[in-house]
Amino acid sequence: MNGILLAEDKDYKTAFSYFYESFEAYNSLENPKALFLVKYMLLSKIMSNHIDDVNNILNSKHGLKYSSPELESMK
Repeated sequence: MNGILLAEDKDYKTAFSYFYESFEAYNSLENPKALFLVKYMLLSKIMSNHIDDVNNILNSKHGLKYSSPELESMK
């Protein structure tokens, strides 16, 4: 929730940090909500114009684990 509020305030760097922290927790539990957090992480990088980071996330082991047409469309 904090990440979304920070993104609304255009603090994308801090929002990404919150999304990543939540992602790590959900990913360790193998919870499907981890996919939503990957989307939020990508969105925060897109909004802050860090396109190289988007590609790095998608090509990481976690990005490949949650690979889907939705994530590819965000790319």
